[in-house]
Amino acid sequence: MSLDIDIIIFIAFLVTNLVVGLAYGREVKTISDYSLGGRNFSTGALVSTIVATCVTGSGFFIILTKTYSDGFYYLIPTVFIIIQMFITVYFLIPRMGEFLGNVSVAEAMGDIYGKEIRLITAICGILKMVGGIAVQFKVFGNIFNYFLGMDSTYAILLASAIVVVYSSFGGIRAVTYTDVIQFITFGFVVPLIGVVLWNHIYNNNIAFSEIIENSNFDYKKVLDIGNPKLWDMIPLILYFIMPSTDPTSFQRISMGRDIYQARKAWFIAAILFGLVTLSICWIPFLLTLLEPGLQHNQVVNYLVDNYTFVGLKGLMIIGIAAMAMSTADSRINAAAVLFANDIGKTFNIKINELVLSKLFSLVLGIFATYLAIIKTDLLSIVMTSASFYLPIVTVPLLLAIFGFRSTKKSVSAAMVAGFFVVLVGNIFEVKADTILIGMLVNMLVLFGFHYIFKQAGGWVGIKDYSYLEKSKKENNRMISALIRNIQDFSFIEFCKERAPKDELNYMWLGIYFIIYGLAPCIRPG
Repeated sequence: MSLDIDIIIFIAFLVTNLVVGLAYGREVKTISDYSLGGRNFSTGALVSTIVATCVTGSGFFIILTKTYSDGFYYLIPTVFIIIQMFITVYFLIPRMGEFLGNVSVAEAMGDIYGKEIRLITAICGILKMVGGIAVQFKVFGNIFNYFLGMDSTYAILLASAIVVVYSSFGGIRAVTYTDVIQFITFGFVVPLIGVVLWNHIYNNNIAFSEIIENSNFDYKKVLDIGNPKLWDMIPLILYFIMPSTDPTSFQRISMGRDIYQARKAWFIAAILFGLVTLSICWIPFLLTLLEPGLQHNQVVNYLVDNYTFVGLKGLMIIGIAAMAMSTADSRINAAAVLFANDIGKTFNIKINELVLSKLFSLVLGIFATYLAIIKTDLLSIVMTSASFYLPIVTVPLLLAIFGFRSTKKSVSAAMVAGFFVVLVGNIFEVKADTILIGMLVNMLVLFGFHYIFKQAGGWVGIKDYSYLEKSKKENNRMISALIRNIQDFSFIEFCKERAPKDELNYMWLGIYFIIYGLAPCIRPG
């Protein structure tokens, strides 16, 4: 009986997403519609799609297992993902006015550095998206296997087919409005899991002090400067705090009507993303109190076997599936746009861009499904896909956002250097973090080539200063008003304006001033 109810919940969830996705995708007429949806989304819809894209199914599993096994050694770096979003809000978006309306990140890079850089950016972006899609499809297989005992291959084929269909034919409008459903789903389910575990701890009278017995959750030991594992966290922290400029994040910024809406949406999304992420971290923290001796690969199984019941199992299925689907559909859309709008234009492919996007979405979905079936390690897929983008594209893109422009030769040399570092690291299986090293080498080569060979450009600044200037004027106005109010403040006038009209209120005012006057004398210490 429970199996039937859980399956019904899941099927209803899949059907709802398919219907909504196809319904909202009917108005797509051009590649711009397919990528940006006319840039007329409400702030609430933008917030939902940003959070839904950033919260991933693979991330749920990784945070769950790594926090349980490593404790604060993984939990602390995870907090820096939240900080990264606020860096995007306060430092990147206000400087991205000139990029709003760009169909893709490759188009933006191409406008600055030419078609060759546009092509490289598009290829790297697609490679990063392929890994991200495959790992989310892999999550489908895992949750079906964990929860329902279904063969993971069939689960991957079923769920990925639905995601590919609505994201391929519906474009960004389908993706955005299904993201709203998916965000509401996992936003409800994740805290619910934490509440269930909390009730078990409360009913069993388990004290939180017991978790200190686990050295991984002893913050004094973890943060001890002499602890070598503390320094091992640094590369992961640097990786997590790096502002996200991948194709999906760039697209979510470019979808905004203006900088004000984009910044507001990302600010709210950063808060909600932080709450969801910390809620996910809370689950293994509570599970450590309930059952501290599990192997990391037993965490999900134990959670399902001991803390789910009829209906809750189905909700957990759709909650995790929502995280995976919301990320996979966004990446399919972004990759399809990169292929049709950037690679297609570069090679002058004589096929309508919208048709080409849809065809590539289908092909990409099939390939990612195949990759998900044959691969097993979630984290390795994530890191491998990231290595094709971060050391090659991220540095020149971030520098361009902050106002540094060079020539095509400088950027090409930097991209090749970053790629070479990652390639050598993978071939020789270097244990060091080759992604961060590749980014550092990319930056050094870019600056070195630019200044040694005296290339045109430099720190030329950003083109659209309108938002920064308005923001600066508003901040100065608020500070000036505050200073003026302080200078003009009169305590006597303040009391007169609020003076009571009857004797009773005079009495209370006198008591207030007596207490206020005696407070420094009676304050402890």
